[in-house]
Amino acid sequence: MFQYAFMRSVQQNHFPSAEIHLDFSKVESEAHRKHWLETDSLSDLSASYCRVEGIHLTFKQKMLCLQLSTILFYYKYIVKKNYEQHREHIEFKFKDVLTQNNIIWHTYGYDNFDYSLIDPTKDIVFFGYYESEIYFYDMRRILKEDFKSQYEPNPVNALLDEKIEQTNSVCVSVRRGDFVGNPMHDVCKKEYFEKAINEIIHRLDQPCFFFFSDDIKWVRENIKVPKGFSVYYESGDDFANEKLRLMSKCKHFIISNSSFSWWAQYLCDYPKKIVIAPDRWLNHKEDEEYFNNDIYQRDWILVHV
Repeated sequence: MFQYAFMRSVQQNHFPSAEIHLDFSKVESEAHRKHWLETDSLSDLSASYCRVEGIHLTFKQKMLCLQLSTILFYYKYIVKKNYEQHREHIEFKFKDVLTQNNIIWHTYGYDNFDYSLIDPTKDIVFFGYYESEIYFYDMRRILKEDFKSQYEPNPVNALLDEKIEQTNSVCVSVRRGDFVGNPMHDVCKKEYFEKAINEIIHRLDQPCFFFFSDDIKWVRENIKVPKGFSVYYESGDDFANEKLRLMSKCKHFIISNSSFSWWAQYLCDYPKKIVIAPDRWLNHKEDEEYFNNDIYQRDWILVHV
């Protein structure tokens, strides 16, 4: 979603007549993400983008990307020490020649790129995560429309819909799946969510908690809410578009260090929303220092993890 938002902004602000081509080949190779392609509202954005099975590069572009990737791999997995310093230095050295060949390479963080350097008569290839609102700060209205689900709400969730609207609803997003045990991403433990819940209780009058997760059974068994507060759980069977619709409808948020959590709170319209997030997005100190500030929003309340 971050990558789509970035490309939509590039199209809107720099190349309005361009057609966006998104490469879903990596998503299709990951079973836990594949259903996005079949159910996500992006599937109906034919006016805004064209789906491709893989990035179509010239031979020279392929060789440049392969050379850069190989060098980065060497420093990250062989040398290991001071990887971020090496990465910044190497990417800086490659940047000019990549740009000359219409390849715009970003990794983490925000990069204030000069789009006038691009030849608009040729295809442009962007690599990166683009996980920062800075890339699309003026695009919220457009993105909200683009990400609106094209499907009817699931009638099974009628009670959740009603309760979310009628209460001081708090979306608690618990990301597990491939994050569990991951040395970089396994940040938000049970203790984080319980501290965040207590923080919300101190700040809101009669909060009502709605849990969303890719492992709702674990959430029910492990995360405790103090007595006296209402708690609801999604079934865990909803596809991503329906889950995102319900989550973004809540008024307040306790998020995980995941982009799906990020987008749920971003798409919320409630003007007085409270967002609680972990004070660390990644476990690797070097990656965190390089990446940390750009994904966080100014009004978030951070809880130590």
